[in-house]
Amino acid sequence: SLQVSMRLQRLQIRASRSVRNCSGQSSENEGLKLEREAQRRLFEASSRAMMIDYNRDQASNPVMRWLRGTPVDVNYDFRRWRKHQVASRHLQLWTFRNIVRWDLIRRLLFPDLAWIATTSSLLCYYNACLAESALSLPMESLTLSSMALSLLVTFKTQTGHSRFLEGRNLWASLTNESRALTSRILLRLPSSSAGTAAAQQRAVTLIRTFPVTLKYHLTEDGCNPHIKLGSRSEADDGAATARALKAELQAIWSLQKQEEQEMLERILLAGNKPLHVLHELEHINSSVFANPDIGALDPIAANEIDRSLTTLHNALGACEKILRTPIYTPYSRFTSRFLYVWCHALPFAMFPLLGPAGTVP
Repeated sequence: SLQVSMRLQRLQIRASRSVRNCSGQSSENEGLKLEREAQRRLFEASSRAMMIDYNRDQASNPVMRWLRGTPVDVNYDFRRWRKHQVASRHLQLWTFRNIVRWDLIRRLLFPDLAWIATTSSLLCYYNACLAESALSLPMESLTLSSMALSLLVTFKTQTGHSRFLEGRNLWASLTNESRALTSRILLRLPSSSAGTAAAQQRAVTLIRTFPVTLKYHLTEDGCNPHIKLGSRSEADDGAATARALKAELQAIWSLQKQEEQEMLERILLAGNKPLHVLHELEHINSSVFANPDIGALDPIAANEIDRSLTTLHNALGACEKILRTPIYTPYSRFTSRFLYVWCHALPFAMFPLLGPAGTVP
């Protein structure tokens, strides 16, 4: 009877574990289904709109998240270029809807403009109601300092714009090299055996996987606006991003094949996922494509594949350099402090000229 009871306990434990695994698997499948639906809605919205509202601010207040939101331009096509070049485009910028959607005004409205409006209002109240002699500064002091400020702001703007252009050029080179690499694998490789054909298909799928993993590697949420950063714990945000990546990769890989399932699991478990994808491509090239007994690829074409993989490695490293290297921090802070002091000193020079009615606006 003791053996029977112990056996029943083991069966109960196994049954409870299987139930928990089934429930966990069903909840994970439900989460992946929701992620795929959110990504489908994002794709449909980006196919219609000129820009997508994207927020990376971690504030829990929805008003603050709206104020800190940033619209992101989508890829232009002929329809968007026609809409972008309409004759009334300059007038449309001053409609109430477009002014409210203007991200620069929304991002500056609070706390920067609100704080400057508060200090200028206090200055006007003090000079008009309390002080015997008004606090003021000569306009020449701000005129002379504005020349130095304009140089600092211009240099910082040009540096930020050059970083944007560098990133866009890197993404363009990645696109071109991926297309060239895919054409070499599909056209230059003799697919006479089943193993070579399977390696071809796996390599092309890895090439499709590389930009997706690179997008999630370089962004905190994989450019998914529905993932609201900061509304949950950091672990929950990471789990939501990982679930979105898995849902996006499952649309590329076939889950019916065991080999592709194992490859997908290895990619998801890797620390640097785009680097792991490149290592898998290099392994396929060296063990299958360049092998004279299997792939029978000529040395020149094999070297071209290695060169394309090196170009993708360089693009990955350059993107990581942009991500991990900000504009020189002491210079950025000095420019920010200089601009903040100059803006707060401006009401002192405007009050003697415009009075309280013109200083605050």
